[in-house]
Amino acid sequence: MIVGPAGVGKTTLARTIASQSPSAVWAVGAESTRRIPLGAFAHLIEIGGAPDQVMAFANARSVLGGRHITLVVDDADLLDPLSAALIRQLLEDDVHLVVTVGSVDSGPEPAIVADGALDRIDLAPFAREDAYRVLEAALDGPLDRVSAQWMWEVSEGNPLYLRHLVEGSWDSGLLFQIGGVWQLKSRPVVTDELATLLISRLPTEEPDVMDVLRLLAFAGDLDIKMLARAASPGAVAAARRRGLLWSGSDGTLRVVRLGHPVLGEALRERTPMLAARSLRGRLVRALAAGPTAGEELRMATLALDGEVDLDDALLVDASERALALCDYPLAERLAQAALVRGCGLRAAVILARAMTWQGRAQEADVLLGSFDPIEVPEYEHLAWGCGGRPPTSSTTGRTRPGVSWTGCGNTRPVARDWKC
Repeated sequence: MIVGPAGVGKTTLARTIASQSPSAVWAVGAESTRRIPLGAFAHLIEIGGAPDQVMAFANARSVLGGRHITLVVDDADLLDPLSAALIRQLLEDDVHLVVTVGSVDSGPEPAIVADGALDRIDLAPFAREDAYRVLEAALDGPLDRVSAQWMWEVSEGNPLYLRHLVEGSWDSGLLFQIGGVWQLKSRPVVTDELATLLISRLPTEEPDVMDVLRLLAFAGDLDIKMLARAASPGAVAAARRRGLLWSGSDGTLRVVRLGHPVLGEALRERTPMLAARSLRGRLVRALAAGPTAGEELRMATLALDGEVDLDDALLVDASERALALCDYPLAERLAQAALVRGCGLRAAVILARAMTWQGRAQEADVLLGSFDPIEVPEYEHLAWGCGGRPPTSSTTGRTRPGVSWTGCGNTRPVARDWKC
């Protein structure tokens, strides 16, 4: 029995073992056949003519147990209960079995795992440094550490996901080589093939569970109480039972997220634009209904593309927070939205700083130059001028001529020429 999460190589190892037998046959568990008695074995045995499940089970055991074969059962944790019981009986009939299991917790027949009837092999994702070495071996050259970190964060060392991330990044032109070192222009992308594979393994026939997964795809880590405000608590519990969610490492259910980051990438890419806007709006409303301390940046980011309006002050605070975290593109988006909503000089200053850090100092100068110092409220003069330093040119670093600063409490430009 080979145990491990999806993508670590269980099927590949099972195929290698089965290749040593001249009479190997395969059965595969799947969500689509999980509710069909003996559905995974329908291609190996004749069950259509059996009058009931008892007779069908007896026929299946007689056919498979009486042959000198190696039976490979892939994704056995997705078998229907009758198929799982059949495996148990075939063990007693001394059939040579190779079984792969994705989760020992969600399978219908835990006894297969628990009593040691099968030799067990546990496979796990690569550790961080091992993943780096595998990537560099596959690329036949060094990979810069920022790019390697991105690959690790999205894949968490899963071999299948790593392969698809490399292929997707190469096909999209994000992966390139400079001076013999491989680099990524941005975070890696998920291939359509991998996205399709991941979605096919989800319980798409259960819309409430899929709703929970899509919400977490856009939210990331989320307090369980906030998630319950946005989705059905029963669906959250069902997703946990299926092993699709990860809970906080302290052993509580306080914080949950999707079982793997790459699943979130796949779900976001496959969610239509209008549905995505609705999901973001629901998340913002759920976050706003509880304590919002520390959630301002997430709420504002979700609201940018969601069906909900935020308080102007929160939007400006969030843009300032993004600037402090050096996420200059996000700070620019948030500050631009705040400026459009009339948030004044404070939003403009944040926007100008974000532009400057992205090498667009002249745009920042033009932006701040559009404000009339005489008409700007005193509190905005204080917000900009406090600290005892005059406004300077972002391009030259010199004090702008024609602007008089006389101290924090008495700051008042006397000319219209003030810039970043």
